[in-house]
Amino acid sequence: MANFQENFITEDADILPPSNDRIFKAMLTHPDAKQVLIDIISTVIEQKVTDVQIRNNELPVMDTDEKGQRFDVNCTIENGDQVDVEMHCEEDVEIGVKHTAFEKWSLFLNYAQDRVHRNLINDIIKDKEEISMAASLLQEISKDEHERAKLRSQRMYETDQYSNYHTAIELGEIRSMHKIARNALAEGSTPEFIQKITGLSLEDINKL
Repeated sequence: MANFQENFITEDADILPPSNDRIFKAMLTHPDAKQVLIDIISTVIEQKVTDVQIRNNELPVMDTDEKGQRFDVNCTIENGDQVDVEMHCEEDVEIGVKHTAFEKWSLFLNYAQDRVHRNLINDIIKDKEEISMAASLLQEISKDEHERAKLRSQRMYETDQYSNYHTAIELGEIRSMHKIARNALAEGSTPEFIQKITGLSLEDINKL
């Protein structure tokens, strides 16, 4: 068996998550990633692939609303078939048993950044050449400050979107309670009773 220990991930390494769509694409579209991409496609479609050509090698520039962003890797294999590789990880792979090639890729993509599972990941790196190659590329990407900055920007955007969504829900709930309170007041209900059924403060109810 070949020795791939030079690509082991050290215990203290700060690794970007390959399960993140942006990092996944950066890894698979790297100039040195062809053999990695071939193996992933072969594993997923359960068919030996010998050649692959990437059709969209660019990583889109992030903007404030993520317009036009594509994280799939669009490519063709040697028979002319078009393949779209996207990040869909299986997180329920059993740990501590012998794994298939598909499960090894799934474990690597899910846990490469996780220090708790570092020994497991290094065992997989030692066992499979293409994952060792992917580990080397991932460590290179993880040291790229520009790539880390793009990931931070993406996460900030996602956090803002999540916050805006929940703020909209909360505003909708408040407006709904105000409508209920107005109707109850019109029917002659006391502010104290309305407070119990809506959760609004007496001050807010008295302003309606």
